[in-house]
Amino acid sequence: MMTAHPVSRKIGFTGSTETGKRVAVAAASDLKRMILELGGNDAGIVLDDVGTASPRRESPSGASLFGSVVARTT
Repeated sequence: MMTAHPVSRKIGFTGSTETGKRVAVAAASDLKRMILELGGNDAGIVLDDVGTASPRRESPSGASLFGSVVARTT
C-alpha cells in the first residue's frame, strides 16, 4: 500500500468513507500528511502526460468534473 512506502510523505485519497478510514489508519502510523475526499464517487485523475488538450471533454462523466466542488493538488 502506498501508505507504507518510506518515500511517500503525503497521501491524497478520493473514495469511499470505509476505504478512507483504512488509508488514514495506515498513514497515521508514520504521521504522514493526508488529504481525504470521502463519500464521493467518480473520481477523475489527470496525470502530467495526458495526451488531450481538455481532459474535461474526454471525461466519461462530466458530472465529476463540472460539479460544484473541485479539488486540485500540485
